[in-house]
Amino acid sequence: MEQLSPAVLHTRKLTLAGLAPPGSFGCEYLVINERAKEGIIAPHNLEVTPCEEWDVRSIQCHLLIFDPTDVEVLYSDGRSICDITPQHVYVHAKGYFYKPYWSPHDAIEEVKQYFKIAASGKCEQLRTSRLSSIVASVHGHAKGLLCDWIEMRGAGVLTHMLTPDTPIALREKWATQIKSTVTELHGVGVVWGDAKPDNVLIDINNDAIVIDLEGGTTRGWVDHDVGSFLEGDLQGLGRLINCVLNDELPLGRSQMSDETSSSNESS
Repeated sequence: MEQLSPAVLHTRKLTLAGLAPPGSFGCEYLVINERAKEGIIAPHNLEVTPCEEWDVRSIQCHLLIFDPTDVEVLYSDGRSICDITPQHVYVHAKGYFYKPYWSPHDAIEEVKQYFKIAASGKCEQLRTSRLSSIVASVHGHAKGLLCDWIEMRGAGVLTHMLTPDTPIALREKWATQIKSTVTELHGVGVVWGDAKPDNVLIDINNDAIVIDLEGGTTRGWVDHDVGSFLEGDLQGLGRLINCVLNDELPLGRSQMSDETSSSNESS
C-alpha cells in the first residue's frame, strides 16, 4: 500500500494532472497455509469512456487545447497539495483563470456560448470573461476552461464590493455596465443564465465584468423554470440592478452569499 500511495512530500513541478484524483486499486490479500501472500493488484480506471458527442475538438478549431500536464499550478507547501483548489494557473509562464468541469458535456455548452461571442466580433468590447483555451483529455473530453486572468480591485466579487460606503456614482456605473453587457449578450444570442452579484467581478479599473456563461440558476435571483431564457435574464438582471443601486435583496434572501444552484455553477 505504501508503494501505491502518492508521495507525502511533493517536490517537483505541479500540474493539473498531479492534482487529479490518483485513482484506486483493488488489492487481493490471501492467506495460504496460515501464511500471508500478496494477491492481484488491479488499478480502477477513472477515465470516462470516450464519447464522440463530448469531444470538444469536434465543435471548435481556433482555440488551443492543452493536456492537464501542460498546465502548471504554483504551490508553497509540498505536503498539502491535495488541499489546493487551482484557480490561477500557468501555461508557458502566462497566467490564466482555470474553471474546472466535472462533466465534459457542460463544458461544451459554455464553449458554444463563447463561440457565439467570438463570431459576433465583439470579444474586445464586451465586458465578460474571455475564453483563451481548453484543457482536455486525450479523448477530447474537456477537463476545464482557461480564461484570461482578470486583475481585480479589492475583494473583486461584486457581492463583497457593495458596502454602505460605496458611492452612488460608482453603483450607477456598475449597474449601467452590467445592463449594457447583458443586453449585448442577448444581441449575439447568448443567455447569461445565472445572474447574481457573485458572477460579476470588479477589475482594477473599477469596471464590472460579467462572468460564468455556463447557465444555471441560483435560488432567489432567477426562477428555475425561466433560467435558460431571455425572460430569466431580465428577471435576474432587474433584481441584480436593484441590489446594486438600493442594496435590496430578492425576497427570501437575508444575505448576499452563494447558494446551492440548480445546476453546476462557477464564478
